[in-house]
Amino acid sequence: METCFAYSKIPQDMAVRILAAWYLVGQDQGYPETNIYSWNFTDPRNEQVNVQDDHAKYVLSVWHIQALRLINSLQYRARNWQAKHRPFEE
Repeated sequence: METCFAYSKIPQDMAVRILAAWYLVGQDQGYPETNIYSWNFTDPRNEQVNVQDDHAKYVLSVWHIQALRLINSLQYRARNWQAKHRPFEE
């Protein structure tokens, strides 16, 4: 959004409306503190915050759902193709 705003791709009032809604529903809260020392593991100020949480569980569930949808769509297409290309029967 910063790039779009910098190059005037979106009007300023639209950016204000988007960010106002973002703050209104509290999407700016509940995140771990920023850790500017994360690049240096030996620095005692590095908190090594685990920001991944349980994302792997959600990624796998989305992957399973998408794989199932793909299989179902391929089966649907195969059935339709067979129905269209079936030899003439009386």
